[in-house]
Amino acid sequence: MDTQQIIGKKIKDARQRIGISQEELGSRVGFSAMGISHFECGARKVGIEDLEKIARALDVGINYFLDSTISPTSNTGRTGNISYFRSSFDNFDENKRKEIFSATSKFEEFVKNLHESKTKND
Repeated sequence: MDTQQIIGKKIKDARQRIGISQEELGSRVGFSAMGISHFECGARKVGIEDLEKIARALDVGINYFLDSTISPTSNTGRTGNISYFRSSFDNFDENKRKEIFSATSKFEEFVKNLHESKTKND
């Protein structure tokens, strides 16, 4: 298995772990479902900027894709301990997961805007 196939498999594993479709992941990162499919099977090379977007959308650190010793449930590359959230998340149905993921994405954007505002004011 070459590097692109390994990264693609990890994208697929992380996507399935949080219970979203290729279409949903694609809409979060600006690709079609077919584009995500091509990444997952290793047919299309993932650039580093796109890999960062995918990592954020899948709530994994970018190192998850690059280091074979990191699992999708490790906290490497992320701040805080979210293992409790992840184990609880797995017990929700798909609609509840989508609702939670949407709220989490909005919160992430809120924090990002706060950080950018603070940086401009400093």
